[in-house]
Amino acid sequence: GVSQANYTAGNYVTTGCVDVGFWPTFATFGQSVNIDEAETRGFEASMNWRFADSLTLTGNYTYTDSEQKSGASIGLPLTNTPEHMLNGALRWDVNEALNVWLRGEYRSERFRGVGAARTALGDFEAYSLFHLGGSYKLSENLTLGATIYNLLDTDFVSLLPYGTPVQYAPEYTNNQEPRRLWLSLNATF
Repeated sequence: GVSQANYTAGNYVTTGCVDVGFWPTFATFGQSVNIDEAETRGFEASMNWRFADSLTLTGNYTYTDSEQKSGASIGLPLTNTPEHMLNGALRWDVNEALNVWLRGEYRSERFRGVGAARTALGDFEAYSLFHLGGSYKLSENLTLGATIYNLLDTDFVSLLPYGTPVQYAPEYTNNQEPRRLWLSLNATF
């Protein structure tokens, strides 16, 4: 980093940096850097099964294997890329106007990246989410929808301590919202 004195004196120009203003050096500062080359491979399977006149089960599974082919993390997986992803839903068509559904999603643990936080805490935790929703056709052209996202109110704002002096890193890398209700009114014409 550039010290306040060097920044004020204009010495930041010799570092080859672009002037975005003074930014002090912090141990917790981080910056994402694109890698030159990576390889991903895997497979995906999906299904749709209407096992009764009014009940449908859908799902998909994705397996992803990734490897960085260049840079400081050569040979390691891509950061925050789950190896296993699973999504599923059960839909009940109560009648011609009303349907309700329950949807679930799972993401396996994800590679945190290199550094002190990963050494102390390991990879980002796996997680599951569930959502409940439905729709009601008010008329031929008007449909009311409602969804409760994050039905179990899973908290993703969890920081874990590590290191000396103590620093904190997220248990999960995703910033999912708490339980919330989404209402919609869809008009077609």
